[in-house]
Amino acid sequence: MVRVNNTLQFKLSLEDSSNSEVTWSVNDIPGGSATFGFITPTGLYTAPGTLPPNKSVVITARSMDNVANWATATILLQSTATLNGNNYYVNAETADDIYDGTSPTYTRGSIVWPNQC
Repeated sequence: MVRVNNTLQFKLSLEDSSNSEVTWSVNDIPGGSATFGFITPTGLYTAPGTLPPNKSVVITARSMDNVANWATATILLQSTATLNGNNYYVNAETADDIYDGTSPTYTRGSIVWPNQC
């Protein structure tokens, strides 16, 4: 798992090859893209600044000596804030965490007021 804007170093070891050079791609895009993140010729992956729709990417390393030799890794991406899907709330009057049915809740990135449900 890699958080947005963070890096992960890949290393590939090729056996029975006179040429140890590989090409790297992210979701079949050589070198990657702003949407899915970038990977350098040395295998350093930098995750995008925002999560792509499926929240994962596939890194592919392909031998330059024999394109039939390749390997992939699926990387799960994570935002900087971790939410477990529960509701989070603070009682507006008492500032405690006992839900009174009238205070807004925070659910999966949205603040919802009870009368808007």
